[in-house]
Amino acid sequence: MSKYERRQVTHGIEMAAYAAIKESTTTPGTLDEAVVPKIFTGVTECGFETSQDSQEIFADNQIHMKASGASKTEGSIKGFQLPEDYLINHLGYVELENIGGYTATDNQRNFVWQYIELITDEMGNQSRQLVIFYNVQPSPPKESSKTDTDKVEAKEFEIPCSALPNSMVRDPKGRAITSVIIPETKDNAWVFDLAYKQVVTPDTEEPPKV
Repeated sequence: MSKYERRQVTHGIEMAAYAAIKESTTTPGTLDEAVVPKIFTGVTECGFETSQDSQEIFADNQIHMKASGASKTEGSIKGFQLPEDYLINHLGYVELENIGGYTATDNQRNFVWQYIELITDEMGNQSRQLVIFYNVQPSPPKESSKTDTDKVEAKEFEIPCSALPNSMVRDPKGRAITSVIIPETKDNAWVFDLAYKQVVTPDTEEPPKV
């Protein structure tokens, strides 16, 4: 009997959260996992794409070799609202107390971005997948306003981002990590509950059962 990969689709963002990047005070050189992520309410979409430029080097009237440059990961976060805390602490806006508004500055601050998406297989079974980017650099948000006609169109904000390696988070070979993807299994369901409470890293250990 031949085997085949179970058919499944990934869909829906169940939870999206951001966290400040802080070094551990007890273990220097590692990310402080105890930072509590803050829910990014109103997210409609987030996506990152990794690209790598390459150049063909010719010699002897033929391709001598193909050299690849460093890879880069860019994308965006889209949503119907911008959390005030995120606006101030990561996009660099300053609150104007006298008129109740915000003024934009160029003081963006990088953050950890982790979100849970759903996976449904051909039998209707549903599981989750945790995706984490450990060093996301935001750019000023894009937005546009439209007049309402016979149908209300909600205003959507887009935050262009670049995902970079974080030297405080490393893989088993000691290389700095940009991101990690964790599909849910029967043995790691605890990771998904923990993602609401702290930053998850490859070294995160299961909390003691109460």
